[in-house]
Order: sequence, then structure tokens, then C-alpha cells
Amino acid sequence: MQDGKAVAGKLVYGLGCIAAAVILAVSAAAYYGTHAVNNLGTSPNLSSGPSTGPMNILIMGLESRTYWDGTSVDHHIATILHTGMAVSNNGGNAANTLILLHVFAGGQQAVGFSIPRDAYVPMVGTLGFGASPSKVDNAYGYAMAQQMANDRTAHPHWTSAHDNIDGNYAGQNAEIQTVQALTGVTINKFVELNLVGYYEMAKVFGGIQACVFPWPGGNTPTGHIAKDQNLTDPVTRGPGGAYGSGSVVVPGIQHLTPEQALAFVRNRHTLPGGDAGRTYRQQAVFDYVLNNLKAGGVLSDVGKLSSLLSSAKQYVQFPRNWDLVQFGGEISGLTPSNIALTTLPTTGSTTAPHDVGAVSTVSIPAIQRIVGQAFSAPPPSRTAQSAPAARGSAASAVKAPAQAAPTALPAAKVTVDVINNGAPQGTARTVLAALAARGYTAGTAGDPPAGTPAQSLTTVSYGAGAAVNAAAIAKYFGPDTGLTPTTSLAAGRVLVTLGVATQAVPAPLAGSAPASSAPASSAPASSAPASSAPAPAPGTSRSAAASASGAAPALTPQEKQWAAEAKAKYGIPCVY
Repeated sequence: MQDGKAVAGKLVYGLGCIAAAVILAVSAAAYYGTHAVNNLGTSPNLSSGPSTGPMNILIMGLESRTYWDGTSVDHHIATILHTGMAVSNNGGNAANTLILLHVFAGGQQAVGFSIPRDAYVPMVGTLGFGASPSKVDNAYGYAMAQQMANDRTAHPHWTSAHDNIDGNYAGQNAEIQTVQALTGVTINKFVELNLVGYYEMAKVFGGIQACVFPWPGGNTPTGHIAKDQNLTDPVTRGPGGAYGSGSVVVPGIQHLTPEQALAFVRNRHTLPGGDAGRTYRQQAVFDYVLNNLKAGGVLSDVGKLSSLLSSAKQYVQFPRNWDLVQFGGEISGLTPSNIALTTLPTTGSTTAPHDVGAVSTVSIPAIQRIVGQAFSAPPPSRTAQSAPAARGSAASAVKAPAQAAPTALPAAKVTVDVINNGAPQGTARTVLAALAARGYTAGTAGDPPAGTPAQSLTTVSYGAGAAVNAAAIAKYFGPDTGLTPTTSLAAGRVLVTLGVATQAVPAPLAGSAPASSAPASSAPASSAPASSAPAPAPGTSRSAAASASGAAPALTPQEKQWAAEAKAKYGIPCVY
């Protein structure tokens, strides 16, 4: 399991990418009008719905070393990536980074979960390719491959670029549906990032500034790192290809060329913390980019702004019609102290069939409890509480007329049907039996018509008079269960359609809801995650304070000077 610091770094990096897109959108609007803003978001997925308010956002980091249109990186970048002679080694299309973020109403608090990429879960929306359970990050590539195959048959005159873009859209949709099924919540928006984006950004800026502390030597959370070992990551080649980023840095503040910047953010092999250390390097680069966007004159340089907007389309995707100006204004006050972060738990490991390989097992009901509790509204903060209405004001003088609350029908007068549209075989019958045990009249249990695509979340629809009963039934299946009135059902009738999110009879419905609550890490986002490690020195990255014992390596006077100068001049932390 990833530690909290790694998750925090990844999430803050993801938020940084969103913030950069917001800044770009605002600046583009100033120069080019709203058309440039709308063109930044191109995906049809999750393109409807409000741009602000309580929102679940999926942040995806794609492993692919191609652009969205399928164009492979050129030989120069392939060389930088050290794919060697295998230029066709495009890294696959797995969503190796998956972070589910909930922004509470008002945009001032958030809670996020990193989803283990090897979590073994049911695939949803993969269009029949890889229908068996697999690693959660495979849903993207499975759907993309199948959609491209379908397009080549249905649209033989389409270009390869058209096929690839359409395939990416299918991959996004499948990853969203699969994560919805795993977590039991509806995803409202997404942001997708591509590996090559760092290089493209660094080119626009003419390189980046970085500040690096030399590792003093010693044990780390991922093993022993020798003195100064973090300064280099040599490339070694073997039968399986190249290994290592080729990063070479020196202690202190330095300028990195675009090529060096890409190697800098790819290194994880020789860093304290491994992936966590790499995350903080990535965050430091983005801090530099954000600082330059705001204060470095890039936004007043039409040529650089145009280049940055152009490259943004190559490395970030999000839904069209998402008003980033509105969203950015709402989350402008969101700070790390108001974000609660953790990693979703795994239950073990095994080897999966169908060449999936080593996977992490998970308890879907447990994950849905954790996420559902964490995403519930946090207690209002003092600043969010409204003052009582003044005596004699309109608010206190006028009262809305009381309305009679709808009443529930006796359970025996409500007939419930259950359709299985994604749950394991037989679940519809067992769910119907559990509802009958609660006093409802059992209708039918069955499967949808052949060929109907599986749905990720469970839904409940109802006929006239059954609104209260249907709402009570929906609660058994989690907070994001869809609830819809319909005239196609007779009065007093309720239809439950099971999605992949329902893997068994829900514990509350079965009458065996576990007594244990979600771990402290899923507490409301109004408080920061607890940590027993001391706070890092001012101007340093949290990764600089990480060690196996939890004690921060003492900074030398020289390192303190670097940290202060890096923060003051470039707005960046010093990292290992």
C-alpha cells in the first residue's frame, strides 16, 4: 500500500494540473475569447452537468508514450525516454495513476483516495474485450483496443488519428465506469494526463529550475540508498529493454533542459521513497510551472501562451463544456490542510488468470463503505456557517408554507422486481429474497435482454405512490444509487437494476451491517491527515523529510540557504 505522503503528492500534483488548466483557460479567454477555453476540453465523456458544486473527480495518469491521436513520440523523445530501439514501445494504455477526489460544496474542502493500480476488480464498459476481472488500470486499454477494432470495421475510411482519439474516449469511459463500480459513487468530471506532457511543458518554458538535496545515505521506506545515490539514475539495457531514466543532477539550485527535466521526473529507482520520491519531483516541476504562469511573464507573452495551449491539448484531457473559469474560482481557497488523503485498502495478493499476472485483491463492499462515508458532507466549518437572520429581517418575517411530507406505503403493498445487469450470477434472486424478508412483496428476478451492456452503478425506479419506499430501498445500495420515477411501472411497483457495484446482497439489507466504521484516514476532509513524522523544514518538500524511522534528515546551513532561495526566487521546494 502506498503511504500517505505518496498519495498526498500524487493528489496535489493532480490538483496542480487542474489549476494549470484553469489558469490557461482564464488567460486564453483574455487573448482569444471563450472559444479557446471551450476547445481545451474535448472529451464527450462527462461533458454535461454543472461545472461547480459538490463533485467527484477522477484523475487518470495514462502510461502511454503517444499523443492522443496515436502518433508515437518522435525518435528524439523515444531516446529521452530510453525506450531504445523499440520506438514502438509506447508504454501501453493503462491508467497507472488513479485518484478519486471529492470536492465538497463551496470548494474549500476535499477528500481523495488513490486507487491501487493492480486492484483486481470487474471490468465495466470494455465493450466485451477483457470481460473477465482484471487490474483496475486495464479497463482503459481494453476498451480502447476494442473500440478501435470496431471503428476499423464500421468506419474503414477513418484515419488512424480518428480511430485513436475515439479509442481514447472509449478508454476514458470504461475507466470511469470501472472505478464507479468499485467505489459505488458517481463520477462527475475527470482529468487525464499523459507522460510526455512534462517534456512539452518544459520546452515552452525553455527548461525548468530545480533544487535538489544530496541524500546523506541510509535506510528509506523502500530500502537502503547510498550517499548521493539520488543524484544519478543510470540507464542499463537488457533483453527486456532499457531500465533507468538517465537522470543526472547536482546538489543545489540548477537549470534543467527539457530533456533533463523529463529524466528528472521519471526517476524512481534511486530515490528515497521510490514512487513517492518521484511524485515530489513531479510536484516540484509543476510548482515551477504554476509560479511562472503567474509571475514569470508567460501569460503576457502571446507566443508562449499559444504554444502552451497547443501542448496542453497533447497531454491533458477533460470534458468539453466544463467551465474551468467557474471551477477554478470555486476551488481557489482549497489548501493542503483542507484535503484528507489516503489509499484504498487491499486484502492480499494473488496471480490472476488470462495473463493478467500478479494482482492485489480488494473487498468491494469495504471500499464502498469507506468511500461513501468519506464523501458524505463534512461538518460545516466556522467560516461556512451563516449568521442568524437579524430580528425583523425578511428572512425571519417570512416563512414558507408547510408542505405535507410524502408517506410510505406498507411494505407488503409494494411489489419489487430485481434485474441483474452487472452483478454476479444469482445476485438478483438473493437480493429479491432479502427484500422479501424485509416485508416487500417479491416480484420477479432476472437478467436484462441479451446484449445489454452492463451498468456500473445500481439504480432504483418506481411507480406512483412508491417514492418513499423506493428511496428506502435505494439507501441499502449506497449513497449514489440512482433513484428515478417512471410512468412505465404500475403504482406501488419498484424496479431495482443491479450494476457491477453490487457484488452481493448489501450488508444493511442482509441485516449484517458490520459494526466497525471506516478507518480514521477516511474522516471528513475538515481536518488534515494525522502524521507522526515531524514537519519538514521550511521550503523543503515533504519527501525530503521521509525516512524509514520517520525522522527528517537534518539540513546543513547550505541546504537551508538553497531551500530559502529556491522558494523565494522560483516558488519551488527542494527535493531529493
